[in-house]
Amino acid sequence: MKATFFIQTLGCKLNQFESDGIAARLLDQGMIAAQDPKNAEVLLINTCTVTEKAELKSLKLSKQYVAHRARFVFLLGCAVDRLRPSPWNHKVVLVPNNLKSKVPDLVIQYLEGRTPDVKEADPFDYRTRILAERTRGFLKIQDGCDVGCAYCIVPLARGRAVSRPVDDVVTSFQQLLDQGAGEIVLTGINIAHYRSGGVDFCGLLQRLLGIPGDYRLRLSSLEPGIFPIQFYELMRDPRMARHLHLSLQSGSDSVLERMGRPYSVADWLRMVWQLRTIDPSFHISTDIIVGFPGESNEDFESSLSVLKEAGAGRIHIFPFSPRRGTVAYNLKERLPSLLMNERLARLRSVSSELYRSYQQGLVGGVDRVLVEKSDANSASGWISRYVYVSVPTSVKRERNTWIEVRIHGFEINSGRLEARAV
Repeated sequence: MKATFFIQTLGCKLNQFESDGIAARLLDQGMIAAQDPKNAEVLLINTCTVTEKAELKSLKLSKQYVAHRARFVFLLGCAVDRLRPSPWNHKVVLVPNNLKSKVPDLVIQYLEGRTPDVKEADPFDYRTRILAERTRGFLKIQDGCDVGCAYCIVPLARGRAVSRPVDDVVTSFQQLLDQGAGEIVLTGINIAHYRSGGVDFCGLLQRLLGIPGDYRLRLSSLEPGIFPIQFYELMRDPRMARHLHLSLQSGSDSVLERMGRPYSVADWLRMVWQLRTIDPSFHISTDIIVGFPGESNEDFESSLSVLKEAGAGRIHIFPFSPRRGTVAYNLKERLPSLLMNERLARLRSVSSELYRSYQQGLVGGVDRVLVEKSDANSASGWISRYVYVSVPTSVKRERNTWIEVRIHGFEINSGRLEARAV
């Protein structure tokens, strides 16, 4: 079918994996990817609901897309069950997460005027393929969550934790390598809770690292906890990225307890120090929620102190967002807007300083760039430590190839590292 489509992805890397898989299958079915949503007959929006802001962005974008020339607008994913699209018209199709992998079939059925016939879907049934414009392959190994943090809407949107069969993960991993992937990112809602056929998360990493090849394996994010020594031994493999997004949310144990987080600040710091024994410049990025109900000045100052102590790099900052259906929605002691904004501004300032300091600490070190973009004068891409680097070159470099570089400087005005090939 020669219809055109455009897919817009909001939110996490798991959404990105699912969007890539949907797009790949639509291309397999003969559809054509449009470069501009205004030129597409089918528009797909993979929504996010993790915060109220993300949900409102999904809603705003959806309304904009309805005004385009598209025959159908498909709204997918986490925000669907919470969006009420009235007064939109009949061309809007809502697809919840439990049917998302069947979106390609639904698109064809709608375009052909057939009655939709999709009753259930496998959460891991996505086409394993690197799209032409991408250099990294995303691989979904897990979905859902059973932890039940007080503020988190994800279990309501994604359901209970499920893991992809281990042999299926290994096969898809090899397929991505065969397609030329230089880097593969394992993604899910809580990948450390992976369990399938008697294989746990460390067992899965061991299976994947047993596959020969010159590739980089990156973990999308981990929840802190007590990890076995085997995990840190596996992280020493040179193919494992020297970066980990290790969610903190608060540097105060009392706030973590009210959040329902199953770890302490000491647990989080212990993981940071163990990773830094592997590589002193190991990049730790994290999340912080500002203004959880009852957060005191002391709690907030503790968060700043812990981030500085850890030498954190990138920090994703979120104001507390009450989500209907969660425990925290009904909690009192909400921060006044003025105080919330003051704390957000302070944390953003500290975040910028910490990331700048982290980048400066990389000067003099060696890493490898996986080329994403290149012309006759330069090539650019991500290093293992998840910092984007541009390298002067005398010839155009092929995508998904490696350049070993030495970091020789940091440009303060642009906030960019300067590197040269070695």
